[in-house]
Amino acid sequence: MRERNEYRFPWPRYPAIRLAVLLGAGIALQAIIPLDSIQLTILFVVTITFWLSLESINKIVNVLWVSNLALLAYFSMIFLFGAARQAYQTEKSDMQKSIAEQLSVYEWEAFHVTGMISNRMLSTSGRVNYDLDVSHSEFDSSQWYQHFSIRVYGAPPGEDLSNFLPGDLIQAEVRLFSLQKPTNPGQFDYKAFLNRQGIFLHGELVSAKVTEREQTWLSWSALRSVVHNRIDLIFDEDTAPLAKALLTGHRQELDREEQQYFARAGLSHIMAVSGMHVGFIVAPFWLLIPWLWQWRYGRIAGLILLSLILLIYAGLTGFSASVSRASLMAWLLSAGKLLKRMNDSLNLMGVSAFILLVINPLQLFEIGFQLSFGAVFVILLLMPVSQQVIPQNIRYTNRGKLLMVVLVSFIVQLGLYPLLVWYFGEFSIIGPVANALVVPVLSIVVPGSFLMLPLADLNMTFLNTPNILAFKWIGFIASFLGNWDKSWITASIESPVLFLLWVCIIGFIASLKIPKLRAKYLILVLLIFGLMSIQKLVLNLQPSHLTVTILDVGQGDAIHIETPNGKHVLIDAGRWNPLGNSGERVLLPYFESNQIEELDAVILSHPHADHIGGMPAILEQMPVGVIYYCGYDYDSELFRRYSEKVAEKEIEYRPVRKGDILSIDEAIRFFVLGPDGRVYNSNPNDHSVVVKMIFNKTKFLFTGDAERQQEDRIVNVYGDFLKSDFLKVGHHGSRTSSHYPFLEAVSPQKAATSLAFQNRFNHPHPEAVARLKNYTDRIYYTSLSGALVFISDGYDVKYR
Repeated sequence: MRERNEYRFPWPRYPAIRLAVLLGAGIALQAIIPLDSIQLTILFVVTITFWLSLESINKIVNVLWVSNLALLAYFSMIFLFGAARQAYQTEKSDMQKSIAEQLSVYEWEAFHVTGMISNRMLSTSGRVNYDLDVSHSEFDSSQWYQHFSIRVYGAPPGEDLSNFLPGDLIQAEVRLFSLQKPTNPGQFDYKAFLNRQGIFLHGELVSAKVTEREQTWLSWSALRSVVHNRIDLIFDEDTAPLAKALLTGHRQELDREEQQYFARAGLSHIMAVSGMHVGFIVAPFWLLIPWLWQWRYGRIAGLILLSLILLIYAGLTGFSASVSRASLMAWLLSAGKLLKRMNDSLNLMGVSAFILLVINPLQLFEIGFQLSFGAVFVILLLMPVSQQVIPQNIRYTNRGKLLMVVLVSFIVQLGLYPLLVWYFGEFSIIGPVANALVVPVLSIVVPGSFLMLPLADLNMTFLNTPNILAFKWIGFIASFLGNWDKSWITASIESPVLFLLWVCIIGFIASLKIPKLRAKYLILVLLIFGLMSIQKLVLNLQPSHLTVTILDVGQGDAIHIETPNGKHVLIDAGRWNPLGNSGERVLLPYFESNQIEELDAVILSHPHADHIGGMPAILEQMPVGVIYYCGYDYDSELFRRYSEKVAEKEIEYRPVRKGDILSIDEAIRFFVLGPDGRVYNSNPNDHSVVVKMIFNKTKFLFTGDAERQQEDRIVNVYGDFLKSDFLKVGHHGSRTSSHYPFLEAVSPQKAATSLAFQNRFNHPHPEAVARLKNYTDRIYYTSLSGALVFISDGYDVKYR
């Protein structure tokens, strides 16, 4: 037979893949270029009519061009359906946004609502939270019957809200909070997180009472509560939180450090409750299939039993994208096996994706959906080629099965590299080894633990000892490997082109046995490599710049400087209070999102808690080259703890004086203008480190909390040398700083003030603001704008 001239993907063999791709394309295009849902619906109906007409004509005349036109109309119909579905979902969200905007006038005030609890969850702080579907509200004795959803936080003082369950109809008084976007780069976007769930409002329960409670035991949340309570009974307090995470995906009881260990060990997927878990749950059912074939009504009973198992488990885990996808695929595969019909895995994956996107098109943009289908797609494409590396004589032995686990983990980790780095900025290297040590154990402990749940009331929990030991083993592997700094790397996606390159590389590997297709992928890979090299060359030819970021740490200071040669300097480290610190909440997430692994220098202006508050957390997590400080002796528990941590880490710790020049980056100069080494009073603010930074023609002045006495001393010594393009306003805009002689000497074009929107000091003081306006072109506030980013090319300072 003559060899075909070119390879063509066998689309007719995969109709579901084709449908899912067309539907997803319509959804994506509508998200980029929004169109009216009514217009799309009309166009969709017209296309259906046109397609049906062409199909009718084709049955009569059977002409090729009519058949091709009908196929094009069919493709267009699916594409338009995806766009229309997305448009409808978007308009539904817009309606909820509109309601939220109307209610924004009541922010920080309380009003009465009546609604049904749709979801109950436990926050990481242990607080019970609820999603409430409001049917009507009451404002100043006026009734409002708009329907909306709100996330409410309990419990209020004197009230026990722990008995509220999904399905309860309640009357409540709610204090509405403002839902803000992140104020710092790299900060978790809680607003977007709620919006993706269709929630655009949040607040606190002031009081609440149940008015109706019917059949709450039928809700999925009630079922989860029952299962979690039974897990608490059969597991000890050390393993129960991990058991809930690995069996049902409930991670709220695991602390952040434990979750980070699992992520860095490449095991975070086992807490996401993915298709692997569904496979473990369904595996015992497959053992029943031969027996069901022999029974007259066995196939029908089997389908009912399978449907119940998958439905209950999916509901128990909250119908996540991964479990829903896996449940659909498991049902289709098991049904095909039960009915003795062959099914193609790729095609079934397409069916699952199509159904899920029809139900909720917004899932296309969720990380869970992308990782879940990406993992399956990579496995199905690469495993047939990759498993050839395992010799056939051991491929089906126990050793071969273990190697297969390692291989699957390696393929998934490598195949999902761009997505993992894009979303998390980290990539686990040790993942394949960790999975080989954990997944075989998990395959036994998942069904085993569920079988033990009915025995929770029978005082026979000693039978659960093997499961407890198994979870302890899993926790040990995660903490041991996740705590090893060589087990993971930080990375970043510099260009979206890398995604296209990665797809072509996967296609090249998958087509190794198809020469003509392999050659096409290889050409694409080389072309993309060339484009990326050109892009990198163009970026390297651009002039270097300096970036100064005034982070929003509330009533405190924290300034990150990235020098032209890639050095990282931190001036002050934000605030500390008993409920948290800026290091954990702002600085470390910011550094992580920007792939900053080390600080070359830290300059601490003075030892107050709103300037050194984040240092203990930073020193615990990041290497620091050198710390410069004012040398002022200060008596506080925070200062002692931070100093002990510096000594423990053996970090260079240098007091600075006026006249010092800090050698951090050869492209810039740091001049220390204060303090002068003398003790003038007991106020640390008047001994702040004041630094002038010069990059080519641009000048920046950072003053800490320097007040009038120190400002006057600096003016007397340095005079016109103080003139700068940028000023970090002293003492958060207090009247005790920013006085006329100092401002006249500096005369900044731009000034930035770091402070909280609401603070007990009433900063900024009107007097200070009035003085600043006389000597600067523009004043920026973190309290109004969040983090402030200024960029210098050496000739001008621009606000981004």
